[in-house]
Amino acid sequence: MQDLRVKKIRRLIGYKIMQMLSCILQLGLQISSKTLAISQKPVIIFAPHQDDETLGCGGLIALKRERRIPVKVIFITDGQLSGSGNMEVKDVVNIRKKEALEALNILGIAPSDIYFINQKDGSLQELCPQQQQQLVNQLVGFIASFNAEEIYVPHRHDCHPDHEASYQLVVQAIALSGLKVDLWQYPVWMLWQNPLNPQINLQSLLNCYHISIKSVHQKKQQAIACYQSQIISANPEFLFRFSADCEIFFRN
Repeated sequence: MQDLRVKKIRRLIGYKIMQMLSCILQLGLQISSKTLAISQKPVIIFAPHQDDETLGCGGLIALKRERRIPVKVIFITDGQLSGSGNMEVKDVVNIRKKEALEALNILGIAPSDIYFINQKDGSLQELCPQQQQQLVNQLVGFIASFNAEEIYVPHRHDCHPDHEASYQLVVQAIALSGLKVDLWQYPVWMLWQNPLNPQINLQSLLNCYHISIKSVHQKKQQAIACYQSQIISANPEFLFRFSADCEIFFRN
């Protein structure tokens, strides 16, 4: 019994240390990163799940839309794995779509600019070559038809299989499209799950930028609050990371 208590205490101490390091890393990136000005370029935000776009880019989206800059949001998976155990899959999917529409409405995006590809949640790294190519071709179609000049996608090392797969799929789609776009990566899980990530090296720090979202901070928090199905089970310390008055991006 005593050994079990010791193990629990050690785990708790280790957890608290990691969260302290996470806070230090995020603050360090905010201080050391370069300032990113909001451009007039049309944007596509690729999000693996309904809420990633608001957590990672909610302020950016609101700032762009206040300037009447076109923004499209494309959800790659259906988000079915994030519901409570007693809910039907179709109900989880419908709830997450409804929440996404409500959140993005607050940020200034009309339903006609929101797209749901509906790949199965959790499947993006398990697609067979044919399925992967079909999905990439679908992404190419979005990129080519929207004439976007900036694309935002989760960080390549974001500590979540669907997030990392989304990055790879979007990179392939951009290459196939033949279009020249600015590609930006936004962290959702990376700074929280693994603050000692060796991938956060000098080169990545040189490509790190931040934008001030003070003027739209309240909008972002209201949009996050729309995702009640996710907030109810989320770690408060994780959500606290997204209450900052700036957002961090990595240039590809």
